[in-house]
Amino acid sequence: MWELMAIPVLTSAAALWFGRNTSSEEHRVIQQTFEHYHIHVKDGKNNRYPQLVRECKSTKQIKLIYRTPLALEEKTLRTLQQILSVTLDQEVNVSFKKWLIIEIAKHKMPSYVSYQEVPYRKGWMVPLGKNRQGWHFHHFDHTPHTTISGTTRFGKTVMMKVMMTYLIEHHPQDAQFMIIDLKGGLEFDRYKNLQQVKRIASNPIEALYALKQVQKDMKERMDRFKREGWSNIVDT
Repeated sequence: MWELMAIPVLTSAAALWFGRNTSSEEHRVIQQTFEHYHIHVKDGKNNRYPQLVRECKSTKQIKLIYRTPLALEEKTLRTLQQILSVTLDQEVNVSFKKWLIIEIAKHKMPSYVSYQEVPYRKGWMVPLGKNRQGWHFHHFDHTPHTTISGTTRFGKTVMMKVMMTYLIEHHPQDAQFMIIDLKGGLEFDRYKNLQQVKRIASNPIEALYALKQVQKDMKERMDRFKREGWSNIVDT
């Protein structure tokens, strides 16, 4: 009689145990990575690995939060992001403070985004691009200056044209441009008839006159700011 009663009890316990085992495939792969790359601390004869505390899923990413054992060195985790990116074949971000947080993107970075898809933003903002978190903008009221740099054919000129187009479309009566195009004017000469373009300099001599004009405009504006009691352009 006791044997017959023990069978359903054990079956129920087993069902309860396996019913709680709902960890994702990503967690299983990460756990195997911990073991393979020895991301653990020794506790006598046992190895203590990071333990999964919470797993959050959204349409954009999977976030796994782990509790790390005491004495686990941060340098042990530094290569984890690169290892998991290759292992999972996804964009992975790893951060570590009190908790070890592993964020796995569900979608890869877009290779092409049309300008027509750029959303409208109020104020003096220009689009920088789009990644898995969404659109990113530069806000000139918060950061008045910007520098675009990089090697040849990596999109510097295209980025400047995008910024100009966005500002002209959203501030047609307020945006003005003084352009120094030392590629002989080949890139920006086509913009010379736009009402927002005050001057295009295509060689060093023209650039000198353009910069002198900028200096003159700046002095006139600073004199006006002093008269009005303004300390920066946002006050205007």
